[in-house]
This record gives sequence, structure tokens and C-alpha cells, in this order.
Amino acid sequence: MSRPESRLDRLYSPPEIGAPGKRAARGRDRDLLLAGAFILAMAAVAVVSFAILQPGLFGKSYRLHAYFADAKGLFTGVRVIQNGYVIGGVEGVTPIFPGDEAHARRCPSSSDAGGGALA
Repeated sequence: MSRPESRLDRLYSPPEIGAPGKRAARGRDRDLLLAGAFILAMAAVAVVSFAILQPGLFGKSYRLHAYFADAKGLFTGVRVIQNGYVIGGVEGVTPIFPGDEAHARRCPSSSDAGGGALA
């Protein structure tokens, strides 16, 4: 036959051997919850920072093809800057040779050595 619980037994139950008391366990749970919330907040800050600093990171961009007669110094990874703001980056550089009919109508003539044509 089990002993009926008294009011004191319901309010206080001793911890198991080596286990924290109820108050210490609640404190640990609270600390873990706050640490998890902090980590999630920092992850959100990182995602927002990347979205602001890297244009087009989440699909808010469009591709632009530019044709230059002389593309010296242009290589993959170069940042594109307009009015002092980074507006994009070079994803790739592909040489197009004279006589290529697919791109001939968009490419600038050799007399426009410094200029570029946008598609």
C-alpha cells in the first residue's frame, strides 16, 4: 500500500542523487532558451546583412550581357559600381571572335574600342 501524498510532498520533491534541484533546472532551461534565441537572432542578422551587402543574393537581380571590343582588366568576381554603390558583380567573361553571327549584331564595331553595347 502506498503512502498518500501530503501537501509538503507535492510542493517539495528532493532531487535525484547528482541531479539539480527544481530551481536550478528551471534556471538551466531558461539559459538554454535565451542562448537559442540569441543564436537565432544572430543568424537573422547575418542573413539580413548578406542581403544588404550582396545584391542579387536572393533572386532580386537580373542578368545583363555587355559586349566590349576591349575587355582588359575585366574578369570574374569584379564588382560593378554605379554612382559609388555596388550594383552587382561580373559572373563570367566569354571571348567572342569576329565572324560569330550569333553575337555580331550586338557587338560594337572595332572603331568603338572603349565602349560597350548592352543587351
